[in-house]
Parts: sequence; structure tokens; C-alpha cells
Amino acid sequence: MRESAKVTEAKEQIKTAKDSVIGYAMEWIDLPTIAEFDVDLSPNTGTLKPIAYFTDSNLANNFDICAFNTTNLTVIDNRISPARTINNVAFIVAAAGANYNMQTAQDISVTPNLVTIHGPTEKGDDEPNPVNIVDFYDDIVEWIGLDELKRNVNCNDKPFEFITYRLPLGTVGVNYNATLYVENNISSVNINCTPALNHNISFSDPDFSGIPDAPGTVLFTCVATENPPATRTRTKQYIITIDSD
Repeated sequence: MRESAKVTEAKEQIKTAKDSVIGYAMEWIDLPTIAEFDVDLSPNTGTLKPIAYFTDSNLANNFDICAFNTTNLTVIDNRISPARTINNVAFIVAAAGANYNMQTAQDISVTPNLVTIHGPTEKGDDEPNPVNIVDFYDDIVEWIGLDELKRNVNCNDKPFEFITYRLPLGTVGVNYNATLYVENNISSVNINCTPALNHNISFSDPDFSGIPDAPGTVLFTCVATENPPATRTRTKQYIITIDSD
């Protein structure tokens, strides 16, 4: 009865922990760090039997979840035969089962990082702290894949795009200035426009500037790129019409 109660408690805590992390992601469009989870989100805050939380650190460093298509975290689930490998995992939460011994850990020595869920007939202890007890594996573990997390966050409604619609007119011999603006969620963005110089107007992220030297139409092709490890790019062409003085 005592063992059954402990397992039921662990399952409830894991559900609470998972829902808390998803809620955080929906609000902030990234994942909490381990420290943030332990202090603010874990249902076992301040206890001797904490909930383990594993994630790809790239998703927890103020980077836009919606900008990622892959992660550096994989789960191997040995509870079924043959074992199942789940790639591109966003985060994992684990709690000790009836044996009160956390046996699940994140192996950061390999790429992608690996979390192994052992079968109930396997003995082991991947997490030696606070004690290393080789026992039958009974941790309660759940995970969320990146694609599922992005659906929860509604990434389709989180645009990454140029929001500057058009550039102002210029006049020969008159100082010209204009700024490009890009909308995204969190990730910092670099903007590059080509050609580098046209009609004496140049671009230095995120501003156009210069003193136009001749009337005509100036075409710039601009590419916004989210800084690594984010990977998305957006391209837009801008025209500057220069009038004679």
C-alpha cells in the first residue's frame, strides 16, 4: 500500500511539473533553466526528493522555441521491446518511484545528450546523488518532444518577419536615414542588406544612411537571420526612390 501511494504521488508530481514547464513556455516562448525549475516550478521545491528536470540548454537561454527544428536531447526508452529512441526531445521530468531513489540522469558527455529510461527488470542507478543504490529501476519519467511543445506554444501564431512595410523617399544632396524593424519572439537578429552601397546610401544593421548622389530607384535585398543556435531567416526587398533636389 505504501509503495502504491508513493508511485501515485510521483505520477501526480510529474504531471504537475510537466504542466508547469509547458505553462512557462507558453508565456515566455522559451524553457526554464534547471535553477528556475527547481526554485519556481518544481512541485517538490525545498524537499529532499526533488523532481529531476532535463532539457536542451539552448531552449532555456532566452532563445525562441519556435526558431528550432531540432534539439540536443534524446531519450532511450527501454520499458518496451525493442527499445525506442526518441530524438529532438524538448524536456524531461523524472521522480523517484517506490524505492525513493532517483535513478535517472542526463548524460552530457555525448551529443545529443542522452537520458535513458530503464526497464522495470533492470537494475542500475544513473544518478549517484544523493546516494548510489543499484536497485530495480522504478522512476516515473515523462517527456515532451519539440514538435509537441511548439504546438502547445502555438508557434504558427508567433511570426518572424520584417515589419517595416516601405522605406521613405530620399532627395539628392539631403541626408537620408531609415530603420528596418523585424518582429520575432526572443532571439536576437542580424540584418544584412545588399548591395553594400547604392547611390551613396549604405546599410549598417539596422539603419540605412547616406546622402543620395543621384536621382533614381535604389533596390536593396535584405536578409534577417536569427543568431545561433536559432536557424530561421527571412528575406525582403526594399526600394528607395530618390528625387532630384
